[in-house]
Amino acid sequence: MPMIMDGGLNVDDLFGESGSLELGLPSTTTNASSKGLAQRLDEMRLLGCCQKIAWSKQGCIAYISQDTLRVNLRHLECRPSDGKWVLSDDTPLHPVAETHGGQPLVHLSWNEIGSELAVVDSSGRVSIYNIAISLNSLAGQRQAGFDPVDDGAQIVGMMWLNIQRSRWYKDAGLIHHFDAAQLVLFTRQNPDNKWAEISAELKNASYSDRLLTHAALVATQNGVLIATHSACQKIYFYRVQINWTPPQWDPSQLKQAPNQFPAPSFRFMHAKVEAPCIFPSANRNGDENTHDLASPTNSPYCLTRLDIILPAHDNSAGLTTNPWIIAVFSIPPHATPDPSQQQSPCSVIVRWQLESAPQVLHPKFDEVMSKKNNVQIKPKSMLRRLDDIYCDKYVVMIEQTEHGNVLAIAYDDSSVSFYDPKTTAVLNGADDTNTLTSLAQAGFHYPPDSAGCFPFSFLDEAEVDIFIAGLHISFSPSGCNAVTLDGEGQAQLRVMEHSYGEENGLYDENKSSAAIASLTLAFCRGCGSEFNTDDILLILKRQLSSGGVQAEPPDPDAIRIILGNTKWALDLLHYILNDLLDLTDELEGVLSDPEAFAQKLKSINSLPLIILLSSMSRAFLRFICRGLRGIHAGYASAPLPGDAGVYYAEIYQTLDSSPVRIDVYEKLLAGVDSTVRHVYHGAGFGDNERPGPEKELLVNGRIPPVLVTAVSTIIRQTIPALKPEIDRMAIYMGDYSWLGLGSDRRAELYRRTRDVDIIKKIPFRSTAPSAGSDEAQNGKHSPSQVRRRCVRCCEIMCGAYPLRPLLSSRMMYKLGYVRYCICGGGWTLESDINR
Repeated sequence: MPMIMDGGLNVDDLFGESGSLELGLPSTTTNASSKGLAQRLDEMRLLGCCQKIAWSKQGCIAYISQDTLRVNLRHLECRPSDGKWVLSDDTPLHPVAETHGGQPLVHLSWNEIGSELAVVDSSGRVSIYNIAISLNSLAGQRQAGFDPVDDGAQIVGMMWLNIQRSRWYKDAGLIHHFDAAQLVLFTRQNPDNKWAEISAELKNASYSDRLLTHAALVATQNGVLIATHSACQKIYFYRVQINWTPPQWDPSQLKQAPNQFPAPSFRFMHAKVEAPCIFPSANRNGDENTHDLASPTNSPYCLTRLDIILPAHDNSAGLTTNPWIIAVFSIPPHATPDPSQQQSPCSVIVRWQLESAPQVLHPKFDEVMSKKNNVQIKPKSMLRRLDDIYCDKYVVMIEQTEHGNVLAIAYDDSSVSFYDPKTTAVLNGADDTNTLTSLAQAGFHYPPDSAGCFPFSFLDEAEVDIFIAGLHISFSPSGCNAVTLDGEGQAQLRVMEHSYGEENGLYDENKSSAAIASLTLAFCRGCGSEFNTDDILLILKRQLSSGGVQAEPPDPDAIRIILGNTKWALDLLHYILNDLLDLTDELEGVLSDPEAFAQKLKSINSLPLIILLSSMSRAFLRFICRGLRGIHAGYASAPLPGDAGVYYAEIYQTLDSSPVRIDVYEKLLAGVDSTVRHVYHGAGFGDNERPGPEKELLVNGRIPPVLVTAVSTIIRQTIPALKPEIDRMAIYMGDYSWLGLGSDRRAELYRRTRDVDIIKKIPFRSTAPSAGSDEAQNGKHSPSQVRRRCVRCCEIMCGAYPLRPLLSSRMMYKLGYVRYCICGGGWTLESDINR
């Protein structure tokens, strides 16, 4: 029979009161949240390997389930239904539960290239899985059953060596981890892919130093750097080298000695560089001594994380070869500080820099006669303590991202801060944007997690689980996304954001350019390193669909400009095709006589033919056709309201009723392009010889001899093949005088009586006010009659440009419509009265 208190007695119900007694007791939500944080800090304090979620550089996300018995897999994917980038559904990694036999799982680690996953349980056993054929299908490589079950053999530090480093055997997958004071190496080098194991004992001064709690390992070109923290609160530094016997090995030797493989061994270069007095004081407002230290007996802080930070991989500015050791000390959330420690920081980041110092011997050693004349004393390694960093929030994760250029620090409230690893300066986008090394420097940031922004008194117990979601976090390959575990043990996606220069209603071109440049840099780094770049595509997709593009209503005047240019471009294509059809009829009689054909062609002055034969103008026509096809295809999926929708419908109708489809013009251009390229190749014209004929076409307006054969092929083969898809009558009857290209009487009459807005491509007549009107007497005219004439090409832009939405204004400003004509000339104002 359950006890009466087992169900959790409600004191208010006991007394029949609906309101709280307000006894000043701590709330349940506060206890629940503190319990979750305290549990996470205990994990970090007791064991260095306790990462429960990890994002592979190949794009696979692995995380330990809430019951700590299973591993689930997820990844970013583009959803077919709507094209949105989301996290995929969970896929269990089934072999994990079987191979670990019900032991709780405590740590996950991907190798450097993101293809193999190591899973660690509470007994120190390791299983390894490989991305075989897909991101949600991992094959087992090593079973945890190879390791004995030992509750005292927990792993406190782990790393993968890069299998592509020339210093190590290139086909070996390597893992280092600590088992108490034991350094263990797993290596897979045999043809049957079986894993072998070697180990070496770390040399420590006392037995208590052998009990390790944390270890940090990083690989360098000179070996492996190791920092350890022991149960007696001491930090030691080691430098380990991996030697292979033989050092050089040719796989072809297997035919002569089938069982001979390179054997690795450890060599300790330096050991026991101790960091004394490592505990920070709880008082940061003391005297001027920035290294305000405390002994382990009176300090409320305990070590919760240990890392080694290397210089950036691809940043040579201020590069130093010396690494840093970073230790995070946190105060327990349930610790009751005395009144003098009310303002104690939650976490303190302590840093050391590894340096070399000369050995200083006692002067008596100089009196000793050495058998060697030139005795050189090797410099000793030492740790120089740097200024501490005080944090008012608990540090739960430190990770070096973006090829080592950024130090990302995550806190218990789900916030993330970015620092320069070398100077520990905060990266918030306020620095000089002329030199960019990372997304964080350009102003990208993780927005505050709304689940962690409410006071505890407003949350129920279910919401408290959401609040502690930031306690487990892992960053994407490029560092621009992150995944966290929520209160139910499910992975949740967090995405970096940027204003792209739009702040407080103003636009900053420099900030927008910096954001785009940093994304480009991140994408290039990912491609160059063969990392997955889907996280960057997700940011770009969100920017295109949300940074203000869809928030602004469509500008009808901008759509009207597209309408005018669509009609002009379509008529230009009709004009070119009509001239080619006429030219085909004119030259049909001399096609069989090459000499007569060449002579006849010299007497023909055809602008459309020159446009087609010129590589530059032909490329522009291909771009125009591609744009027109995209506008036509996007009509059904882009309904626009109001006048913008009316103009877009007219654009669609114009393209849909064209006597020649856009794809027919693309076939024409592709045929001409192939013919010209073939003629150049047949005549032996390379890249150095082609500028001559191109110059003859554009400057002198003459068809060079090398392209005469191309004209013959176009008229003989290309045009006849397209005739079945052309409405010849509609093309012939078209009015192309408004294009301003022809020299016939119709085109000349149009030029004298009509003008065409060079930007909007809208024909209009000269409408000067009458002599007795108020506008004429005042020397003014209506805004619609304001004209700007180009001082270079004399073209006209008609009408005033009123204020419009930010997006349209920015587009026109970038295209130079407001300042310059399309030819590059400046505008001058003129009125109808003064014409």
